[in-house]
Amino acid sequence: LDRDEELLRRRKKVLTNYTLKEQIVESWEALKRIPWVTFSILFSILGNTDFYIITTGLVIWIRSLVPEEENAALAATNFQVIFVALSFVSAIVISLRLDKSGHMKIIFPVLIVSSLGFILVFLINDLESALIYIFFVIEGISMPGLFVFSTYLAMRYYPHDIRGTLSGIGNGLSFLGAILILTIGGYLHDNWRPDANFIIYGILLWVTLLVVVIMYYRQIKDVKDVEKSDRSRELEDRSIH
Repeated sequence: LDRDEELLRRRKKVLTNYTLKEQIVESWEALKRIPWVTFSILFSILGNTDFYIITTGLVIWIRSLVPEEENAALAATNFQVIFVALSFVSAIVISLRLDKSGHMKIIFPVLIVSSLGFILVFLINDLESALIYIFFVIEGISMPGLFVFSTYLAMRYYPHDIRGTLSGIGNGLSFLGAILILTIGGYLHDNWRPDANFIIYGILLWVTLLVVVIMYYRQIKDVKDVEKSDRSRELEDRSIH
């Protein structure tokens, strides 16, 4: 107990000795050094953007699919109920699997399913189409995993001594990213397509999937390089003896 108290006292002392500049520098180094910290922020951007898209963005899109005399907000509520209900179940299931499965075994399926689902947006022309229901079922199952995974990565990989600073920077970047995406989506809504917000979000999902794939293969390559180096060292040791 005395040892734990001493460690806690030293840690508090270290924390109080950090200047704001040093905390920001350390946070930047963590972003460069720990890939999962960067992914936590990226998934947080997706999560914040998702919240707007499924609320206000959905109503704007539905408005273009129904006659003027119909209530677009009421029509959108039906799809929001489907999304929220499935999100609740999906978030619980994914949360229970986080500590039992590798990161890639969770995030790969989530990103692939969600990305494929957004292709349906191009095919939805009216509310009578079964595709719009399929779309919200797919996204209700998959999209909550991004937010859950973002929170999990932040709790697991943010360095203790700068967790608060890094969390603040991450939240700031995620909201700025979401605002930028939604601003572009709003402009394209007026000048291109009513479902522009959904299309922009789908593109971002595909880009994220590509980045995760690249990271995955880099990890495999690094592991193989380490194993190759270990084998070479072992053979050298044997030749010496």
